[in-house]
Amino acid sequence: MNVAIEENHMKKKKRKVTKILLHNFLIAVSCLFIFYFLDFLSGEESLGSIWEICLNSYYLVITCSMIFVSEFTLFLNKKLNGIFSRNGNSMPFLIGKILLGQIGYIVVFTALIVYYQNDLVEDRINTIFIVFGALYVFMFDLLLITRSYSEKLQEERNLNNQLQEDKLRAELHALQNQINPHFLFNSLNVLISEIYLDQESAVTYTQHLSDIYRYVLQSIDHYTVKLKDEIDFLNSYIYIQKTKYEDAFQVKIDIDKETLNKEIPVLALQLLVENAIKHNAILQNKPLVLDISSDEGRLVVTNTLGAKPVTTSGGVGLKNLNRRYRLLSSQSIEVDKSASHYRVILPLIEDRKL
Repeated sequence: MNVAIEENHMKKKKRKVTKILLHNFLIAVSCLFIFYFLDFLSGEESLGSIWEICLNSYYLVITCSMIFVSEFTLFLNKKLNGIFSRNGNSMPFLIGKILLGQIGYIVVFTALIVYYQNDLVEDRINTIFIVFGALYVFMFDLLLITRSYSEKLQEERNLNNQLQEDKLRAELHALQNQINPHFLFNSLNVLISEIYLDQESAVTYTQHLSDIYRYVLQSIDHYTVKLKDEIDFLNSYIYIQKTKYEDAFQVKIDIDKETLNKEIPVLALQLLVENAIKHNAILQNKPLVLDISSDEGRLVVTNTLGAKPVTTSGGVGLKNLNRRYRLLSSQSIEVDKSASHYRVILPLIEDRKL
């Protein structure tokens, strides 16, 4: 393991050295081209061959100065990114880093102008070379810094997307946990009763219970499902509940075929049906009636209200569902409550964000 880590460290170090050498080589070659081109435009061609230019002390000093100031600027950019990592990808911070990097240019090229002031007065080529060289190196560094900014910004966006996905997955698992051991315990009690009363009915009940948990397990890796699949699952869930409440629990589902091919968050309907059962009295003389229908690209779930003696609710389930909708499609659910009915309107998802 240590050998592999050491080899990986050496590879990174070699890549870093190679990148620095390539960066400096490009600056040196570019300065050589600018120097030679300016000499050619002057018509004097006093500098001689390219090899003679390379050995020219003036060229060497200017080029080394440009390499130094470029490396200083990039080093400063990297250090500032590390110190202010939280703000390193903001536009004001990017502009601030670029402006701060100009300190190196100002100091180095002011020193060069002062040192070569006599030569600059006599030879315009040297003056233009410093100016053009400084502009080139500045643009070169600006390109590298901007590219680094774009890469870090994209990395941050990818990280945020991943965090959103992780959050959504955690919320989905929390919602799936609502079909919890308590539900299983109650279902098994009903199953035992069915076995004594009607074995054939008990077999059907067991099949529906199996379908429920199979669906929950299969939905772990999915954010949304087709509405028709959710309805198939919901029918099994409703069957389990109707076995317990009989005619006191009534459900009507009326959804057109086109709507069935659209998507909704996993277990969205189960949550609403469970909430209706949890927060309303279910009596033979006053049944709980649910109506699930489609309306202009939306899903409308309505249930009658029946006062229940004791009920506690923090609205966590609906908040969870609404957050999932916001993450998946930037849409929100709508809730409408009257004296006799409770209605939840669910958007249908066509193009999800995650």
